Amino acid sequence: MTVQKIARGPISLDLVDLENDSVVLVNERYSGSEQSLQNWSIHRQVDQQPEIAYQFPPEYSLKSRQTVRIFSKRSSQLKSSVSDGLVADQVDTWSIGQHMVTRLIDDHNEEKAVLTQIFQ
Repeated sequence: MTVQKIARGPISLDLVDLENDSVVLVNERYSGSEQSLQNWSIHRQVDQQPEIAYQFPPEYSLKSRQTVRIFSKRSSQLKSSVSDGLVADQVDTWSIGQHMVTRLIDDHNEEKAVLTQIFQ
C-alpha cells in the first residue's frame, strides 16, 4: 500500500487504521495553546462509494502533542479504547477500497490535511 500525507498547519491525519476501523489525528505543536476543532470535519472517499463524513463535537480541542482516535461505530476496539478517543456514531465503517482519500476540513471549509492510501 502506498500512503501519502499532506498537512497545512499543526493538525495532521496521522493514520487511518484499517484493521481497527479508526482515524488518528495529532496536534504537532510542541507547545502553545490547544487547537479548537469546533465545526471541523473528516471526509473520506473510498473508490466510487458515497463520501463518509464526521463532524467533531462542539467545544472539542486538541492540546499540544495530543493524539485522538476517531472510531467507527463498528470498530473492534470500541470496548477497550473509547476512553482515549471519539466515536463517530453516524459512521458504520471508515471503509476499505483500492483508492482511499481522507481529508480534514476546518471551520472555514479549508482543507487542513489529506491522507491518501492506494493498494497496488
